[in-house]
Amino acid sequence: MAVLSLVAACSPDDHTLSAPALSPEDLVEGIAFSITHDSSNPNIVHLTSLLPDSYQIAWMTPQGRSLGKERTLKIAFDGEYEVQMGVSTRGGYVWSNPTSFSINDFCADFVSGELWEYLAGGAGGSKTWVPDNGNYGMKQGFYSCFDPSAVHADMLLKDGTIGNWYADGKTWWEPANGDVGITEDDLKGEMTFSLAGNAGYSVTFTNGISPDQQTGIFNFDPDNMTMSLDGAEIFHALWADDKSEDWSKDLQVLVLTENQLMIANYRSEALSGEDRCIYCWNFVSKEYADSYVPGDVPDPEPVLPDGWKDDISQTVITSVKWVLSDQNPLDWCQLDGTLMNGWNSPADYPDWLGTPDTSVYGDFSMTLDSKDNSAVFAYPDGTSVSTTYELDDKGIYTFADNVPATSVIGWASFELDANNGLRIMRIEKDPFGDVSGMWLGKRDPEKPEYLAYHFVPTAGSNGGETNKGYVATLNFNNTSDWTMVTGPQVIVKDEGTYTASIDVTWTAGDPMLWLDVNPLLKDHPNADVILKDIKIDGSSISFDDSAVSRCIGDDPTIYRRYICNPWGLASCFPSFDVFHPQSNAEVTFEVVYDTGASTIE
Repeated sequence: MAVLSLVAACSPDDHTLSAPALSPEDLVEGIAFSITHDSSNPNIVHLTSLLPDSYQIAWMTPQGRSLGKERTLKIAFDGEYEVQMGVSTRGGYVWSNPTSFSINDFCADFVSGELWEYLAGGAGGSKTWVPDNGNYGMKQGFYSCFDPSAVHADMLLKDGTIGNWYADGKTWWEPANGDVGITEDDLKGEMTFSLAGNAGYSVTFTNGISPDQQTGIFNFDPDNMTMSLDGAEIFHALWADDKSEDWSKDLQVLVLTENQLMIANYRSEALSGEDRCIYCWNFVSKEYADSYVPGDVPDPEPVLPDGWKDDISQTVITSVKWVLSDQNPLDWCQLDGTLMNGWNSPADYPDWLGTPDTSVYGDFSMTLDSKDNSAVFAYPDGTSVSTTYELDDKGIYTFADNVPATSVIGWASFELDANNGLRIMRIEKDPFGDVSGMWLGKRDPEKPEYLAYHFVPTAGSNGGETNKGYVATLNFNNTSDWTMVTGPQVIVKDEGTYTASIDVTWTAGDPMLWLDVNPLLKDHPNADVILKDIKIDGSSISFDDSAVSRCIGDDPTIYRRYICNPWGLASCFPSFDVFHPQSNAEVTFEVVYDTGASTIE
């Protein structure tokens, strides 16, 4: 009967089940999945789904979580182990009850190799790891925050460093220890991985987490770079202790080298009140830390694009009036210019700082004239200060006089540094190659960071051309692996009908397809983007334009049509199956600048 209930739960072509159709009791070994010891080596265990291929399957194993119909485990040590199989439904994953299997013998082959040497000293050895305090020439501190989809394969080493790894396109925040609440007590703890007799693990908490001494065993999967602990938790900072989904299971080993370990778990939306993300904990080996001698390494510096001086100074109209952004007027930067928070809109700003309010800073401006190097700072109270400036080849402005500070957000103010200077940290360009923003940083006298102010040029500072057009792109994503693809840019010069396309192949999971017109809402808040035709692999599909979501994009100036939304498919489409392109998707759309009222839902 269990098999019959599963088959009846959905259509043959649908890869997810409706939420009420499935319970853990349906997912039992021998009916929903199998656990098989390899005939050539019983320490190799094969997990196989027995459900039709249309179901999206996940596994929770001693070596971490994974997706796919099959999972192979290589387990070195004897003992009792548990696995769970999950099936994706409209209401989320439904998991089987834990199912046990036994490993009877030790397999030395599975704890040999470079990664086992790095982690635990190899067979018969052990290795102790301590938090990275930010002063070992590796990471900026003990904690990094990444997108929840980040995995080992996403990690890249920043040029010119020996250990500053980051998640490519998925790095959210890498704060200094003090900026996230990491204390000296957090940095005194340690954890040890041992392969002497079994895969032993011990941790010493020095920051108030209880119990402060924990011991257990660990399971490490070097093929998938995942780990789980039994009987103990991964070492972590006290501030995050009550915000995580789990401190022992489903751990991601993002980076593992001879002297560096970056290991991650997940923030819980329910416990933290914030979106799910990766908590990454950065460690160095104790041997490395005890023997580390800082070298004479120069501070990293921002890398500005070629021709940046001409970009910000202009050649025809030399005077540029800069104002603070009405969306994200300030942030903090690392020494290399990397934004530490990535706030994009007023809603992103935290309570401890406050919300940007243009009534406070909107009338502040900085006008720079490269013809005579003159500067005028205008303030909200109607006063102004005139001075001169120099701009060196590193992007450092030095003003002849100090200028008054002015409030921006809460306690944070715009002001020059002790040398009457500001440094260009980043230069932003619009899709047409023109400068659309500039981040100027004030160096912190104590910490290795800048308070950065986000300036944008006012209309008319570009020589009088205020509307060069907009950029439309068609975008696609496979939710199975979250690989995003963006099609060629289409320039929208005026109201009218346009076509955007993308060459893409659907592989697995619910698809995502959306059209962005950037930055249409900046100039036309009452604009509309009307869908005229949607083609998948050259064939038009039927739809109701009014049923397809109209919303803002990742930036509040982007007009987005969410054509295929995996979190709520428009009622005019029969199923996600119509959005399974094998070669191409194409959307024809009409742009209207003013409908008399906002069309955003």
